[in-house]
Amino acid sequence: MFDKAKKIFKADRQKGAEWQGVCPVCNEQHSLHIKEGDDAPVIAWCNRGCNSDEVRRRFYAALYEGSPTEKPTGPPSRGLTLAQYSKLKQLPEEFLTKRGVIDSIYNNRPSVRFTYPYGFKHRMDASLKADRATAWDKRPKSGAVDLYGLQHFVIPPDDALVICEGESCADTAAYLGIDAVGVPGVKMWKPAYAELDIFKCVDPLYVIEEPEAEAFARAVSDSFPEGRVKVLKFAEPVKDISALWLSCNGDREEFSRQWQEKTEGAITYPRSWQKVLRAPCELSQGSVRQLIEKILPEGNSMVGAASGTGKTYYMMTQAKALISGEKFLGLYNVPERMKVLYLCPEQTDRAIRGRLQRLSIPMDGSVLRVHTLNDATLKLDDPALLAACRDWRPVVFLDTAISFHNGKDENSASENATGLRALIRGMLQAGAIAIESSHHISKRYATNERGKLPIAELEALRGSGDLGAMLDTCWMLQPWDGSPNHSTETLAESKDLTRLLVTNVKPRDFDPAEPFVIQGRPYLDERGEFVPVDVWSNRPEPEAKTPKQDKKGSRAVEIVKANPKVTIKAISQATGLGRNNVRQKLEALGWVRGDGERDLWEQKATGDMEFTTEAGK
Repeated sequence: MFDKAKKIFKADRQKGAEWQGVCPVCNEQHSLHIKEGDDAPVIAWCNRGCNSDEVRRRFYAALYEGSPTEKPTGPPSRGLTLAQYSKLKQLPEEFLTKRGVIDSIYNNRPSVRFTYPYGFKHRMDASLKADRATAWDKRPKSGAVDLYGLQHFVIPPDDALVICEGESCADTAAYLGIDAVGVPGVKMWKPAYAELDIFKCVDPLYVIEEPEAEAFARAVSDSFPEGRVKVLKFAEPVKDISALWLSCNGDREEFSRQWQEKTEGAITYPRSWQKVLRAPCELSQGSVRQLIEKILPEGNSMVGAASGTGKTYYMMTQAKALISGEKFLGLYNVPERMKVLYLCPEQTDRAIRGRLQRLSIPMDGSVLRVHTLNDATLKLDDPALLAACRDWRPVVFLDTAISFHNGKDENSASENATGLRALIRGMLQAGAIAIESSHHISKRYATNERGKLPIAELEALRGSGDLGAMLDTCWMLQPWDGSPNHSTETLAESKDLTRLLVTNVKPRDFDPAEPFVIQGRPYLDERGEFVPVDVWSNRPEPEAKTPKQDKKGSRAVEIVKANPKVTIKAISQATGLGRNNVRQKLEALGWVRGDGERDLWEQKATGDMEFTTEAGK
């Protein structure tokens, strides 16, 4: 077809993808520009200002005259009115007009114009097989959402929604009381559409698979979590919703019966391997996002502490910082305000409300939602919770992790791996930015009669074998024992004041804060949050330990002083030092000798040295 156009209009000059020939209106050489198009076999216009509609009319009229073998695959479009379209689809004109479907003119032919959110589309023939049966007028710009019917949903539907191909199917579905949006072509679905608000709450979500259009249905299914989209398969001659309605001859009850059969027979497609295994270029870019700098990164975090230590107050202090945007503890920046879900099924409404009020957190639910002991049991894979994660993209606090653990044994690493880890991953995939849970640690990390606590470590978490492996970061809270000058008095005082040493025991891909100390009382009773305390700025230097006397070393020095000719064997027998250690010990204490048997022991010119264990090491 394009070669024929060049021949008819004597297009003998090429400029890029365009060819220049004789305009059928002004007859000027090289004023007509033609090129191959997407919506039409050939696109033509005149650069001398000729009327574009007249240029196209004469151009296509001349182009379609010729031998039968050179004609387009379908006959030229003949024009289509709204009345004809209404009769063709058995849809009332009044209903179509309300949907934005109106009579129009395109290329001097009657057309039916469909209104898209950001553009218009014309249909000029009853048969879509006709040449140039459809064409865009003010086509949506690149990146714009071109889903037909989207503009009619002022409020996203909360019931079933159908994704179909074409305008007539979407209009037919709407006429019959089915919420639907239309994709303008089987190849025009964009994965980014899955993020639109209209798709977030609907359940179930259907897609129409027309004959030979499985790729379209799979493309839609792959854009959503596996199993979310149900596929309704159609076959000739009833190839879509519009054809199903026409086959019922206007009988709504018959349509409802057949539609119910279709939905009951819906199937789901597994995700394609290209969606399961992504290309490196599809991975998110940049460094790990820090919601509280040096404290809380995106992903899965945990706070470990013994029961009654202050985990809830600590996480609520973080929640306040995220909601308000104020520095956490007045020290650590919050780059962006976040919404928060706080799930605490172990405490009552009154207990949680009292703490939130002391923190001065807004109580209207606009930035914080809670779940307490007074509410019905909530599982982490509950559809309502996952919907909240999708809509809010919040930080979720789980207080405590064991409350949501489905296994029988809190200390079981394998049960934690298959249970809690999978549930937390589901929330992150649904849209949560970060999840921080609290968990119990071994009692020996919080109590010790001698006043010195073990150093915080990841293994302190109960069931830590696999639990720690799933974390992006983990913080440990311990009563401060006065380190480095440990004492039972300081430890007891710290427990009374809820004075805690906060230590990061697992950083992954971010630089955490150095260990710091916070104090609860009396501040928790006054304003409901911890405050940092500087316990180390004026701390006394640790007392120097008196070195232990090295008796064997001292005895060896006395021997070589008394007899510089003494042998190593004799020194070993007199002191109990091994022969291999005699020379090493004496050299460390400043005495050396040659390798010959007659060489004497001599003292280095460093003066007398103290004979201590430290010196001998």
